[in-house]
Amino acid sequence: MALDKAFVMIVALAFLLFAIVFIVTPEYALTLTTEQTLNSVTAIVDLRATYGGLFLAIAILLFWLLAK
Repeated sequence: MALDKAFVMIVALAFLLFAIVFIVTPEYALTLTTEQTLNSVTAIVDLRATYGGLFLAIAILLFWLLAK
């Protein structure tokens, strides 16, 4: 059982790391993952909200499941 929880913890930390990177520096995160650039402020806000928010929600859910 400890190995299962350790694996979920690692995955949750990975999602949290991606969330932080996409929320703080979305341009860098997009360039790092897809080698594309953003050409408008709206695209930056959309990327930050969509991917940063999604990854953060998944990380919170995994941490919540670990606490149970």
